[in-house]
Amino acid sequence: MKKIFFTISIATLLIFSTACSSISVNNDALTTNNTAEVPLSKSEQNIIRNGYQIGNYRFKLLGIQKDDSKILSETFSDIDVTIKNNFEEVEQNIDTSKKINLLPTLANYDDINEKLIINYFLVNNSLETIKSIRLIGTPEFQNIKSKDNLDTYFSEKEFTTLKQDEFVAFTLTFSVSEKYIKQLTEIKSTDLKIHIELLEINGKKTDTDN
Repeated sequence: MKKIFFTISIATLLIFSTACSSISVNNDALTTNNTAEVPLSKSEQNIIRNGYQIGNYRFKLLGIQKDDSKILSETFSDIDVTIKNNFEEVEQNIDTSKKINLLPTLANYDDINEKLIINYFLVNNSLETIKSIRLIGTPEFQNIKSKDNLDTYFSEKEFTTLKQDEFVAFTLTFSVSEKYIKQLTEIKSTDLKIHIELLEINGKKTDTDN
């Protein structure tokens, strides 16, 4: 099995969906457009520095996201849709008995490249402040099989300083055959779970349970 290829982004084509929606099928190749940089407001600068409070939890931008003007623009364009509403949809699925939760929230299928693009929230339930993290796991997509297993790593520069009850958002891309299109349209994005088998926090392997 090959390792997963991952991108760090808030997927533009997904931000107006809801976490409980079915998975949409996109028959257009994914493209990236460069946008002109615009000055950040004081509130946006504060979110970059300190995060964005949502109930008892706080959303934090990844280090790699803070350096990308396009991602910042997409996130700030309507943060209540891109982050707040979707997090509140899946907050009930947080399992505090686990050190971290990887919560699927939105998904889109690119049938030209046979890629399943999934947005995840990573929540820190542990007492430890996470500065770097490695995740190894197996997709549990019901009866849908992916050619990829999860093996992804965020360095201190790429990640952030994530304290207890704080979370980040990023996108993972899996290879999934076109033959599963019908099944994909019948399940919810929140069904696209990953079983974490190995967790490494700040360079040290640790048990997944609190």
